[in-house]
Amino acid sequence: MSSMTKVGVYTVEDLHAYREARRDWTVQLIDGELIVGPGPGIEHQDVLVELLVRLREAALPGQLPAGRARPLTHDRLESDFS
Repeated sequence: MSSMTKVGVYTVEDLHAYREARRDWTVQLIDGELIVGPGPGIEHQDVLVELLVRLREAALPGQLPAGRARPLTHDRLESDFS
């Protein structure tokens, strides 16, 4: 019996091997158990982008690391990703 079929005894190596085999799934190792679910869909990505834009807009000047990336704006998102 391989370690991939045992319950509750998975290792980090098992996690990496499973992730390599199932790149389209989200795989986590929690307390020795592999938690597997579908990868994020396009709706998830849309929400993530919107959240990042709003967080960046809400940040006060000087709170963002200098020189990291130019601020995200709605106009930039449309031009960069269209």
